[in-house]
Amino acid sequence: HPVTPANGYLLGSVTGVEEDEPVVSVTNAVPLFHSHTLAPGLEVATQMVDGEELRIVGYYHSNERADDDSVALVSYQICDKLDQESPGAALVQVVNRRLEDPDDHALMAYGKVKSGWKRGLTVRSDDGPSMENPIALAESAVEAGLHEGYVDFDDHFEDVVNDPRNLAVDQALSALKEA
Repeated sequence: HPVTPANGYLLGSVTGVEEDEPVVSVTNAVPLFHSHTLAPGLEVATQMVDGEELRIVGYYHSNERADDDSVALVSYQICDKLDQESPGAALVQVVNRRLEDPDDHALMAYGKVKSGWKRGLTVRSDDGPSMENPIALAESAVEAGLHEGYVDFDDHFEDVVNDPRNLAVDQALSALKEA
């Protein structure tokens, strides 16, 4: 959905909260909406995702325009609720204008502080601070056309056959990663 805002939940684990140095490990993402984020749809989506093997540890969003670097108020509100339920939760923004650089992961991560949400959390892969492997995996996924089968909850609400957990896409990504 290249011309609409998109958002979703980040799934994984959070450690280090007791030491006041949370580390959010994201192992999957579930896309929510490519239209307006409304409470009833968000509640249904949360119930469908919550209770899975991984827990909700954050939220991501991307604006519809390349020149819009703002974070929507609803994103902060959702993350405030997530942080209450899962201390250490993260807010990740896809900075669209940075997508022009193929070597840039274009992610800006925010963490909760007493005064609100502060940007500047480090984004890295399991391979270390370099994001070369995830960027290469994303390129391979696009070349394989995996993005065409990726659905969100808007798609699911239009046709319940569409599974926003995208298990087939996850399996295909795992196969690409191992190749």
